[in-house]
Amino acid sequence: MMRPLEQIQVFINWFCQRGVNDFDIHVRIPKTQNEDYKNGEWVWLTHHECVTFEYIKSKLLGWIKHQNLNGSDIFFRPHKDGEHNVIFLDDVPTSKAKTILKKYGACVIETHPGNTQVWLKVENPLNKEQRKQAQIILKDLGFTDPGSIAGDHLGRLCGLKSQKRKCWVNFVGQSNLKPWIPNIKSASLPFRVFCASKNIKSYSKDISDSGKEWGWTMGMIRNGTKHDIVLEKLINVAERRGKQNAVKYAIYTVNKAISQIGT
Repeated sequence: MMRPLEQIQVFINWFCQRGVNDFDIHVRIPKTQNEDYKNGEWVWLTHHECVTFEYIKSKLLGWIKHQNLNGSDIFFRPHKDGEHNVIFLDDVPTSKAKTILKKYGACVIETHPGNTQVWLKVENPLNKEQRKQAQIILKDLGFTDPGSIAGDHLGRLCGLKSQKRKCWVNFVGQSNLKPWIPNIKSASLPFRVFCASKNIKSYSKDISDSGKEWGWTMGMIRNGTKHDIVLEKLINVAERRGKQNAVKYAIYTVNKAISQIGT
């Protein structure tokens, strides 16, 4: 197994190879180290934001190790306000994470036995809101913790000890395979607010909500609307009426329409 500081460097270098150049390092300090904190066991302190890999290597590695040895947890992410082609998946079982590694470009760390965090390569650079929408798709497909849906969510830094779990956070592996994209042709993000067009001919006589949405979907695709736009619209319509698993439903519906129409 690689030494702790080697793990950190290999881990962050994977992001650099994806074109990510700026990072955030956060420290969670135990209550005993911050007497002003009165409402819980930990206090979050942001020490370094929008720093480069070179700065981390030259200025922060020793500091990170020192903080961790003194009882603090260290967290990491690509800079929250940047646009980058990597999204975060939390609480992914190790077996599922290894499956992802075999199919897509990804970097995986084990946070505790049997559980991982995955950084997944996507096709295009995404902003914070777009990353959140991509996470929602993967949450509905069962690939991430619903409680971690946020385009700026922090992950752990590997090669260090988890003070919460009292175990080591270890680098598992990385891959440079194809990026992940939503399971639909020409998909892109973000998803925008939409009201169904009254000018699109419906291709369904079913007057239920799902039937109407099927008709709109078929009509939009037959009229040449881009598939990603159709997906965006259907997701927002379904979410507004309270449809469960709206993203998964929309992906299935649009793919079915594409298959039937043959475009």
